[in-house]
Amino acid sequence: MPGTKTIFKNSIKFGVVVGLFFISIISVLLLSGSGIAGASEPIVVKDITTDTVPAEESVLLKKVQCSFTKQGQASYYGNDFHGKSTANGQRFDMNGFTAAHRTLPFGTVLRITNPDNKTSIIVLVNDRGPFVGNREVDMAEGAARAIDVTLNKVTIEGFSPRSFYGDSVLIGFSAPSYEAFRLPISQLNVLDTVGSFSDAIRIHRTNASKFTDQQVYLIIAPTNHGARECGYQFIIATNKVKENTFNTAELLTE
Repeated sequence: MPGTKTIFKNSIKFGVVVGLFFISIISVLLLSGSGIAGASEPIVVKDITTDTVPAEESVLLKKVQCSFTKQGQASYYGNDFHGKSTANGQRFDMNGFTAAHRTLPFGTVLRITNPDNKTSIIVLVNDRGPFVGNREVDMAEGAARAIDVTLNKVTIEGFSPRSFYGDSVLIGFSAPSYEAFRLPISQLNVLDTVGSFSDAIRIHRTNASKFTDQQVYLIIAPTNHGARECGYQFIIATNKVKENTFNTAELLTE
C-alpha cells in the first residue's frame, strides 16, 4: 500500500496535468473566438462607379459605313395621305420623319442630304412609293421641310436593318449632321427612350439645341420586347466624356 508521500506526489502531478489540459482548452477557445470575430467583421469593398470617367481618357469613335450610296430625285407627300395606313400598317404622319421606297426593306434608315444647302436628315422606310417618274424616295413632309426639299436631287445613304443587329456596340446618329457612329454604350448618358422614330427625331433635335457642349446621338437599337416600330427602340443619349476629350484624330471608318 503506497505511503502518504507517494499519494501526495501523485496528486500534485495529476493536478499539474489537469491544469495544463484546461489551459490548453481555454487557449484554443480564445484563438477560435478571435478567428470567428474576425470573420464576422464586414468586408470593405472599394466602390467603383462606372459613371466616373477619367478626364484624360480618350474614346475612339468608329464611323459606320453605310450599306449603299446613290444620287436620286426626292419628293414628299403630305396632307392627302395623313392618317392613312402605310404599306407596313402604321399610320402615316405627314409631319413625321418616315419615307416611302419601292423596294427597300421596311426598317431601312436613309440619311438624305440636300446638296444645295448641305443639310441632312435621317428617315425610316415604312411605306411603298413613289410611283411617279424616276423619283427615288418620297419623304414625309416634315422630313422634307427639315432639309428644304420639294423636288430635289439628293444624296441617299442607306443603312439596312441588319446594320443594327448582331453587335453589342450600338449605332448612333449625331446631330445635326446625322453621320453614323458605333458607340460604346458604357460611355453614354441616356436622356430618353421612345418607340416612335418620328418622336425620337423630334426629341433628338430638341436636345441637340440644348446640349451645345456635347454631341447628342439618336441610337437605333433592335428589340424583341413589345410592339416597337420596325423592331427598334430609339435612344437619345449624350457622351459621358466631354467632346474635346474624344480622339478625333484617330477617327475610323469601317
